[in-house]
Amino acid sequence: MRTAVSLLCLTLLAVAGPKDPLPYARTPKEAVEIAKTRGKLMFITVCIDGDSENRAAVQNVLHDKAWQKVARDFVLIYANKDSEHGTVMVKLKDGKRVKRDADVPELTPEQVRHFMYSYVAAFYPPESEGHYKTPIHFIVDANEDLVEAIYNGDWSGGFNHVPAKTVIARMKAVLAKHGKGISEKQYEQMQKNLLDAKTARARKNLELEVKLLLRVTAMPKKLVDVKRAQGRLDEIDAAGKAEIVEANALAKRFLWEDALDRLEAVEKKYAGLPCALSAATRKKELLKDKDVKRVLKARDLYETGMKLLKNGKPDRAKKKFMDCVRRGKNTKWADQAAAELKKLGE
Repeated sequence: MRTAVSLLCLTLLAVAGPKDPLPYARTPKEAVEIAKTRGKLMFITVCIDGDSENRAAVQNVLHDKAWQKVARDFVLIYANKDSEHGTVMVKLKDGKRVKRDADVPELTPEQVRHFMYSYVAAFYPPESEGHYKTPIHFIVDANEDLVEAIYNGDWSGGFNHVPAKTVIARMKAVLAKHGKGISEKQYEQMQKNLLDAKTARARKNLELEVKLLLRVTAMPKKLVDVKRAQGRLDEIDAAGKAEIVEANALAKRFLWEDALDRLEAVEKKYAGLPCALSAATRKKELLKDKDVKRVLKARDLYETGMKLLKNGKPDRAKKKFMDCVRRGKNTKWADQAAAELKKLGE
């Protein structure tokens, strides 16, 4: 089963009671969206009222404090087609009192039943033959593929509830393999970085955009927003590589300084991207070339001579210009040094 989702910034239902309610999803669409944007697995508990084993799964697992601590690393789903466990009145943050499911006060009875009928049944194996034995727990990834089923019993006779300690151990083992994803605080920071990057792009501040997007791509690679940020960075990196090609073309025309300037600009503008590293490597290669060294030395001698001349030291300036002419033959710096010597009467 696949569910098409739009990329929305979703907020879990806030109810009175614990300051930090458990992260139960309200709809299948929301569950998948949160799983994809936070990189979390979904933990589904399926119960059908009517016997002690199903009630024990709620009381001994969902209400277990140790389980609740581990459960915060999942997107939680509770499905139950019955309503024998009843409802409770819950006070929302705005003071309004509403009817909620007695087992999971974050949800309405309708939401609980909706999960069972439109979503959870898809994860039962073929051998169940449409008889959805409970209680059972499913762990599902963001692609809605079954990762693991946790149950105790057989499909023909039915299940006994799995103790919280065992459920916790299985959950931790899955997390160790698949990762926990990111917290809501991390998600909010990622969204801020993405928004700031978009603003930087609009203002043509490429350096800042790259810096912000790199922060995003430091997050788990499976997140949809991280993949998008990486796609944008790949586009930018391609532009940087194109500038390196231009720098190499300048070098082939013996315009060494222009080539080096272009490479240095790529290093700065695209810092942190592969093209910046490539530019740095190419710059080092050019700086080792004897002809490039000769041009740069000539430039250094000419510029030093001009500083000395400006500071009222013509004799010392002449020596620098003469050295520039001797060591920098066939360079523009030698020609400019010669012109200065002519002005000085040499």
